[in-house]
Amino acid sequence: MDMITDTLKNSIAPLDVTAKDGTERLIGNAQVVALEVAVSKLLRWALKMAPRPILDLAFIHTISLGFMGGFAGPFDKLTPIDGDVKTTDALFDGAKMVPAVFAAQYVASVARQGLNMGFKQISVKDLLITAASKAITRPMWNLIYKQLPEKLAQGLNTHEIMVERQRAASRLTSKVV
Repeated sequence: MDMITDTLKNSIAPLDVTAKDGTERLIGNAQVVALEVAVSKLLRWALKMAPRPILDLAFIHTISLGFMGGFAGPFDKLTPIDGDVKTTDALFDGAKMVPAVFAAQYVASVARQGLNMGFKQISVKDLLITAASKAITRPMWNLIYKQLPEKLAQGLNTHEIMVERQRAASRLTSKVV
């Protein structure tokens, strides 16, 4: 039963405004999703791929918020974004979030077309673009962090705390015996 309640809590945590830090978390998560969608749109345009609707991309990236910490469990703790993190470290931390966006892509496909759909109609190119947009945005946040207004920086910090809490509680987290 704990597994079911944990899943439900993680699913609504990114959008739960009733939590102690709910408003800041919502601001931070909205920022993260907006940048990921913008990067995805730019990559699709640059690679001359068929465009996807902004709301479709936002839906996928919003769903991924609930999976980010859980799928990052097997990896080392994320380096907090503070503007001083090496770009390569931020990129590697962003890559830790890619499994979450794959899971979100699957959930969105099932929601749209049912369980028989699976990954049949999701192209590898589309998956790679979505994954790249997830991985690239973390170094971008690190580069602009010090120029962010205080409220936006606080929102991003709260997003980071949410992901780290999910990662620490993940059943995939490797436990040192």
